[in-house]
Amino acid sequence: MAISNFNDILNMPTESLPQPKPWPVGTYEVVVSGHYEKKAMNTKNGEAERIHFPLRALKAMPDVDLTALAEMGGLEEKFPDYTIWLGYNDEEALKNIGRGTKEFVEACGQTFDGVPLKVALESVINARCMVAMKHGEYNGRPVANIARVFKVG
Repeated sequence: MAISNFNDILNMPTESLPQPKPWPVGTYEVVVSGHYEKKAMNTKNGEAERIHFPLRALKAMPDVDLTALAEMGGLEEKFPDYTIWLGYNDEEALKNIGRGTKEFVEACGQTFDGVPLKVALESVINARCMVAMKHGEYNGRPVANIARVFKVG
């Protein structure tokens, strides 16, 4: 089917819609490309809070399949956010905020200990770090997830 306008896309059977390819497994150098954002997500257990840090890929390391990277759109594609799950209430948020937060801030080369949390979270804007991507599954389709973060170099 030739696509000449958006109505052609709207008339396509849903099973024939192309699915985006996930980022290839491997290591990437990234930059935190903006301010963190707190978001709510409806889950089967209620509304859960999380913090997202937008990332932009700068470079793929030698362990990344460059052919697969080119097939999914290359380094210019939207990179997955670094996400810290807070939980369903303030008590859970207080317990969970430390999980992954210190690791991420320090991987970005910033100070975590001895500063207010807000300062630590804002300090990573425009900072670089390394991320290791892995594949998982969500609703029956492959997705790429950040497995870990660490310092550049």
